[in-house]
Amino acid sequence: MSLRASEIMLQGKRLKIITLNNIGSELDYKEMDSWIRLIRVMTHEIMNSIAPVTSLTDTLLYAFRQDESDKDDGLMQNTVEALQTINSTAKGLISFVNSYRRFTGIPKPQLHPVPLQSVIERALALESAVLEEKNISVALSFPTVPTVRPIDESQIMQVLLNLLKNAAEALSPEEDNGHKNVRGANQNVHRVDQKDQERQGEGWIRIELSEEKDKIFLDVYNNGQPIAENVLPNIFVPFFTTKHSGTGIGLSVSRYIMRLHGGTLTHFTKGEWTVFRMAFYHSGK
Repeated sequence: MSLRASEIMLQGKRLKIITLNNIGSELDYKEMDSWIRLIRVMTHEIMNSIAPVTSLTDTLLYAFRQDESDKDDGLMQNTVEALQTINSTAKGLISFVNSYRRFTGIPKPQLHPVPLQSVIERALALESAVLEEKNISVALSFPTVPTVRPIDESQIMQVLLNLLKNAAEALSPEEDNGHKNVRGANQNVHRVDQKDQERQGEGWIRIELSEEKDKIFLDVYNNGQPIAENVLPNIFVPFFTTKHSGTGIGLSVSRYIMRLHGGTLTHFTKGEWTVFRMAFYHSGK
């Protein structure tokens, strides 16, 4: 919160005016900008240093392999193995850096009016095989009138797919991603109206689309156990992950995309539900 006080004179009386402003989202934006600047510097410096190494090892490996007849077998073998190790390690590092360039290389959104219901339907179709495999049921709650919003459909689809993936992993007992292990549902995937009641003990993802004054909310719920308290403060930090095969940029990229759309991505709990909220503001933010 930001606190500001000022004094004015009104009809001969001195009055003090105190204003409170929520600056949480502005602080989030500043933090994201800092991460992006840091990553850009890191990737630039690493790529500048490693590119000549891979080039030289490629050249040396080629030269050694051209004519091996007049070289000592032992020395030749050791040299080639060393060069191969250097070369593969350098190329692995380049691949590592390129994966993180995704975080700073997101283009400016190309906005077009799109019904958000259709984006949700497409995302669910793409994830249907995973949801069915994990025996997760899906509940939808949409307004009766299509909710149209100027968005970059491919970027918002990326955010929604990431949230669905995380929700599915939270409901999978084999996953260890900062959630406590929970039992999945014994129910095949299907979509139901909000009026249908979620049965206790089953794994559910619930997607709600709502509009409130100048805001549109797209909420993705799951009824797995809440994210662990020690993990929660870091879920939007780039490269932070508790998954063995994760890169730790899914939620940070998703939040950045929402920022580019003049919106926000936040997390909260509601009863037994873990909720990620995509908020779109009609006038930007």
